[in-house]
Amino acid sequence: MARYLRIQNEGVCGVELFTRLGLSGSRGQEGKIGQFGTGQTMGMLTMLRHGYTPTVFCGLTRIVYEVGNPVESRDAFGNAVLFQPVSYKVSNRRPVDMGVALSHGETEWDNVDMALREFVSNAIDNSIEGLDGVKIDIVNNPTPRQGKTIVYIKLTPAVKAYYYQLGDKFLHFNNRGLNTPVMRKIIPGTPPQIFRKGVWVSEIGETPSVFDYNMGDNLPIDESRKLGNSDCERICAKHLCSNLQLLEQLIKSLICGDVTWESVWSVWTFRIEASSNRTVVQEAWQNATNGALLATPSQGPLVDHARALGRKVCIVNSSSWADVLAYCGVQTILQGLQDIDENGFKILDPTPQVRYEFRRCWDALTILGETDGKEEPKLATFIPLINEANACMGIYDPKTQRVAIRDTNYEICTPEENAITMLHEIGHHLSGGGDADRNFESWLCRIATKALILNGM
Repeated sequence: MARYLRIQNEGVCGVELFTRLGLSGSRGQEGKIGQFGTGQTMGMLTMLRHGYTPTVFCGLTRIVYEVGNPVESRDAFGNAVLFQPVSYKVSNRRPVDMGVALSHGETEWDNVDMALREFVSNAIDNSIEGLDGVKIDIVNNPTPRQGKTIVYIKLTPAVKAYYYQLGDKFLHFNNRGLNTPVMRKIIPGTPPQIFRKGVWVSEIGETPSVFDYNMGDNLPIDESRKLGNSDCERICAKHLCSNLQLLEQLIKSLICGDVTWESVWSVWTFRIEASSNRTVVQEAWQNATNGALLATPSQGPLVDHARALGRKVCIVNSSSWADVLAYCGVQTILQGLQDIDENGFKILDPTPQVRYEFRRCWDALTILGETDGKEEPKLATFIPLINEANACMGIYDPKTQRVAIRDTNYEICTPEENAITMLHEIGHHLSGGGDADRNFESWLCRIATKALILNGM
């Protein structure tokens, strides 16, 4: 005996909602799922393409669908175009051509689950008694019932499987809540499950996620109910970054080094959303890490240095989240260590060699008339902690007006090279320009010219 999946709602829909493409009684209504007015027709065509012949009852009025024999037409070049017309029949009336080919939508609407999703969504939207008026079960016979709208679909393994997954496909039928944008995982270790108004839309990628997400009208989908990944990331991040407890959970996952869907979000898709919740982000980091400094894997030597000083440091492997957390005001390891500058250099007192080299260069520039009215810069030496192979020999910090020379210069460089390094950094101080800056280049040309003239050019 054949068995059927019954999708039923209280209230009688007009026949036209099952036979006219584009009609929607839900579009623009708060709390309703539908918006396009195409799901019922596209779903029905999908079922017909897969060999199903659903029966619909609007009260006691029956609607059945028929697929006609192939018809040949021709395009402007004379090429044959074959299509199968689709018609519907209301009770015992004559069949009516729906004006649509069976193949309409086949490139996007390619599986039975998509059609079943639409039929269930429409039952929820059209129930005059809300969810209490929706009934989905398995029956033996497709029979009408007064005052109800029913879709009957022959029970196959695919249809039966969907029926037993209704709680995973519709939040309406489980206890997870329709108004929770960010949810605990349905199945841990799985890719993100994205819902829209409680209806499952997509599973994104293959990377497991920390959470599942249920969005509303702000989640843009196309007419085949598909969505763009970047839009999804941005909207999910907006909700996640406004929830303190869930953001704390995500941060704990980040510092554990878990590779998740959230950890590989593109920085450009969620930085703005996160920054609009800066205080929440800062508090979540504070609670999750007990106020640790933020570091990245490339800052290993800095981390060792900070921990040797008794500072707590948490490493975030995700470059996008490390960027966004710092952008939102979480204190980084470079900001939290007073003896480390923004380049990751440990700043030390100047050695006697540095003081001597500076005095030689400064006095020579004074003879050339380049130091009149100018204060001498502060002096220091530095050790590169982030990258021991860093080729930087000297740095000038305009904020502190400090010239710092690498600690190993006087062991590995010639006197001439040391003089060039010192002169270069003093030049930034006197000219106010950085490398490749016109003011700095003009200053170098000027002192070179003065030196040549002084030596009898």
